[in-house]
Amino acid sequence: MSRLLVGAGILLVLIANLSVITVPTSARIYLLHSTSTLAIAPEKSDLGILAPGESTTVTLNINYQYTKFAKPKGFLLSGTPTRINVTVENVPSWCTVELDKKVLYASIPVSSFFKGGNVTLSVKATITVLENAPGYEKANIKFSAMAEDNGNIKGSTAEPCIVTLKSDFVSGIDVEMDRYWLYFKPGESGDVSINITNRGNMPIVAKLTINTTDLDKISIIMPSDQVEIPVNETRCIKIGINAEDSNEYVNNQTILPMLLTYHAKGYSDLTGTPEDLSLTVLVKSAKKPIPIDPFIIVAIVAIVIVAIVAMAVYIKRRR
Repeated sequence: MSRLLVGAGILLVLIANLSVITVPTSARIYLLHSTSTLAIAPEKSDLGILAPGESTTVTLNINYQYTKFAKPKGFLLSGTPTRINVTVENVPSWCTVELDKKVLYASIPVSSFFKGGNVTLSVKATITVLENAPGYEKANIKFSAMAEDNGNIKGSTAEPCIVTLKSDFVSGIDVEMDRYWLYFKPGESGDVSINITNRGNMPIVAKLTINTTDLDKISIIMPSDQVEIPVNETRCIKIGINAEDSNEYVNNQTILPMLLTYHAKGYSDLTGTPEDLSLTVLVKSAKKPIPIDPFIIVAIVAIVIVAIVAMAVYIKRRR
């Protein structure tokens, strides 16, 4: 009985081979045929957040299944493996994707002729975020696979799989003040310009605060709104300072500690390192009045009068 089964199997294989090699492709009618299905899936679909310059690798598992009576190209035991092509799409300009293999081959053993079978293969994809990548951009990278026709096995295409990732926020600012101290006379006013350049990879929103309420002889005019700064651009924040007018002598120095904070536009939780700034304001009268005692004035006047009288008497006697 077993010999009978083996003989029948060999006969079917021979028939399958003859059906493949003796009939032109354009008019081929398979006595026996097989179908295939293909699936592709990543071991991890969400790769999280990657910093510019960072790379990560994800494994793609590809499963090739075929039904019974599968007879690949070739004769008898020398069947040709099925070729499977792997492609990648939807790669944004700010990252790169490299596959360690773009073509896979699935071998089909003769022993699977009566029952069909499946083959699992894998591809590694290395994804790199470029150094100049914009911050918090999302990538939906699509991987596809296609198995070609092989003998009497019809080809198939896998449903694409998606791998997602985000580029990280990189913060950085340059800050320049046009002056670090101011000198006023009472009643005068002026301003200080603070230039902020955004060196990060996302637009930012900056805000300046003064960390003191001890303002003696001066008042401050702060900008009412936050400042939006695009990438690689500079914006200016101006602070107005007024020295109070006074008839008294004034010699007052005030140090204003300031804090510049910022975050990515649209993401209040993506903050950069705050910048500590300081401004010194000196308010000083032009001249200090000299206080004179009235009794001293009377004494001086008296001495002058006495001197004049004495001089007059002296001149009269000499005549």
